[in-house]
Amino acid sequence: MPVESFWEDLEKRLQNPGFRRAYGAEDVKSSIAFLLREARTEKGLSQKEFAERAQVSQAYIAKLERGDANPTIGHMGELLALLWRGVDLESRPLLRGQETGGIRMRPETGTSALEDAARTRRMDPQSATTSAGFVGGLEESSRGTSDTSAPTRKGEEYAVA
Repeated sequence: MPVESFWEDLEKRLQNPGFRRAYGAEDVKSSIAFLLREARTEKGLSQKEFAERAQVSQAYIAKLERGDANPTIGHMGELLALLWRGVDLESRPLLRGQETGGIRMRPETGTSALEDAARTRRMDPQSATTSAGFVGGLEESSRGTSDTSAPTRKGEEYAVA
């Protein structure tokens, strides 16, 4: 699928409010995944080493870095703080080329959150939006299903439920 067809198809799908909400959630999760992986690798830590410091499982760190987990904002703040990192939040257009929406290109990489998610999942952007893990998940989310695999707090430790 040519890139323009991809963006045209995405723009059509985003006309559905349920899909748009789910897309927004996936966009944030993929951005968080990118930030966490970038911070961890800059510190030279393996997923296992970081998981031990964070008192979570390596599988949970992997899930976060794939964008497959749905952590709270506070929990992400805790994890990033362990890596001496913070987060700047900003609102931006959802779709490029529109006043009410646009894909934000990251200045440091020249890529979008969607492209970063595709790379994290080892897919091209087309596959990322047509795979069961992305569009299927978005369509399920737009119907009101929820992810029950978020971490739960047990004393001072986090564990994947």
